[in-house]
Amino acid sequence: MLRVTLFTTCILLSSLAKASNIYFAGVGFVSTTVSAQNSLLFSTKFEERNSLTEPFFSRLYSEIEGFTLGNGDIVSTGLASLKTNNDVTLALTFESEELVINKIADNEYTLKYTLDAPILIYDVSKQSVLSSQPIRLAITDISDHYPSDDELIDFTSSVFLGLDRNIENSLLLNEFFRILEDIEIKNSYAFSIQVTGVSFSDNASNYLSKHSIDPDYYSQKLASTFSSILSTELGVPVLPFIKGDTIGRKVALRFRETGVMSLEIPEPTFSIELLHRGFATKLLEESKSAQRYTFGTGLNVKVQNNIFQEILFDRSFQLGIPKNFTKQMQIQESYWHSESIAALIAGVINQFNEYDRSWVKEHISGKYNDKDVKSEFELIRNGVLANLR
Repeated sequence: MLRVTLFTTCILLSSLAKASNIYFAGVGFVSTTVSAQNSLLFSTKFEERNSLTEPFFSRLYSEIEGFTLGNGDIVSTGLASLKTNNDVTLALTFESEELVINKIADNEYTLKYTLDAPILIYDVSKQSVLSSQPIRLAITDISDHYPSDDELIDFTSSVFLGLDRNIENSLLLNEFFRILEDIEIKNSYAFSIQVTGVSFSDNASNYLSKHSIDPDYYSQKLASTFSSILSTELGVPVLPFIKGDTIGRKVALRFRETGVMSLEIPEPTFSIELLHRGFATKLLEESKSAQRYTFGTGLNVKVQNNIFQEILFDRSFQLGIPKNFTKQMQIQESYWHSESIAALIAGVINQFNEYDRSWVKEHISGKYNDKDVKSEFELIRNGVLANLR
């Protein structure tokens, strides 16, 4: 049975003084790096209108034209123009995706497809990003055989086209329009936050190399996961992550209608730097028919106020998830480590919302003073996140 998980954000942003037209540029694909392009193997099928994608585009454009945003602004299709005195434009962008297939028995496989598709808000005349609203969608399914290429296309396409190709049940479009019902767009934002860097310890780098995982791809995935959970759980907009091989602070988006557009991303008021400290796999117990493993990951999170060049938060955490396997099951370490790091990120971000002493005691690394750590989390909640809403 197909299961669906939504990781989305629905944020109220301060409104403009009066209702106006906001333009919708269409669907854009992050195309800054080769690794980014290679990671979008299934969503790129929705770059062009054809027999497969036509229902998606038909519903998208028919419903977006004249759509009313949360503050009463009206959406029009096409790029903004200087004649309108309003250059604010929004786009639905496809940033990264992942498909994982796990064998759990001789005739049983699990499939999981994850898509990051943030709503990007930018100024056309200045060619500058204003804000971003992350959307993360995940679907799972079970098959009695290893799926064919056509079956994988059908499975992943259900995110865009809905189950059984019923476009009214499109997960992506339903989330996109749901968020737009509440969003209020500004011409400028006084404060912003962004994941500005992702780095790896020697342990983590060796692990990525061993499992043939592209570091750029994993950096994008880790930054997208952190940004999506931060935005979803704490209700704040997050500037998109810029990969290390870009020139300047720019992100390149490939649009079907207008080709490639290069947008500058402003320096964030608050920056987040992530250091992946490593991976660990440990066999806990074993019998003749089963094995029990724990998959652990470690992460350092640093938050800095860039105006005063002041580090506000700099702590390391670790988390392990136990899993049982029969001898027939395929143990795909990289998948379970991805699940572990996502759970760890969610746990850390939840502390910014409400401090949990027992969680911190179990998962924080090194010596620490509980009172100090609690104060640091409260500082981020009240001094950083409160200014972003």
